[in-house]
Parts: sequence; structure tokens; C-alpha cells
Amino acid sequence: MKRDDSVPVRSLSPVELEIFEREGLLTDFQLYSAEQAGSIRAALQDVLSLPSTAPCYQKFPPEERIMFDRHLDRRLVYELCTLPQVLRPITQILGEDVMVFRSQFFEKPPAGLEIPWHQESYFWGVERGWVTMWLAVDD
Repeated sequence: MKRDDSVPVRSLSPVELEIFEREGLLTDFQLYSAEQAGSIRAALQDVLSLPSTAPCYQKFPPEERIMFDRHLDRRLVYELCTLPQVLRPITQILGEDVMVFRSQFFEKPPAGLEIPWHQESYFWGVERGWVTMWLAVDD
């Protein structure tokens, strides 16, 4: 992914940090320019057209190796997860020692089921020390 300096890397304000502490959610971050969106979407469609080549997923059938942890075998996914626009706010919340634990793709068709807002900690059984990011790559 080509570096895009047109999108500023911003720091969270004290008010945003307080909102995150209270509500566990922040929204409206721009990670890349509108000009890059189409090529990123096309590249991600390419990623999802083939099963993962990550060694830890080879025991799974190909259809189960499409959606999970593609940051392990596809550079684009890793780069999206580690954009400075992503990492700066996360390190403000968690500190400098962070890592990408999971990546997962969800297809949400226009007429599909709605998934209400929720805290990921419920599903993982972890209260503190991690942050999830939801990135829409389509309308």
C-alpha cells in the first residue's frame, strides 16, 4: 500500500480519551484518502479470493482460511492494521507495547442481518488491555 501523507495522523484529545474511557468507543477516523479507497477495496477483494498461506492455518479447509488473520500472510492487511492513523490513537490508549492479535473480515450485504453495537470484550472475556477496530471498505 502506497503511503498517503494527505491524511493527517491525529492524536486523541483529552476529551476523546475521556469518552473512550467512559463509553469504550470512538468513531469518525479517516485512515486513507478517498482516492485510495477504490484500489484498497480491489486489493482486499484479491486477498479474499484465495485462502490464507499462513502456516498456522494450513490444517483448515481452504474455505475456512479466507476471513481470519490475513495480516499474517498478506502485507496489505498488515499495513492497514498498522497505519500511523490507527496506531497513534491505540498507543495513546494502551501504551507503546502493542501488537496485531487478530484480523477478520465480515461481509455485510445491504439486506443482511444487522449486528448491533457491542463490546468485543464480551466475546473474548477480556476487560482491559486491548482495542478493536472496525474498518469499512465499502459503502
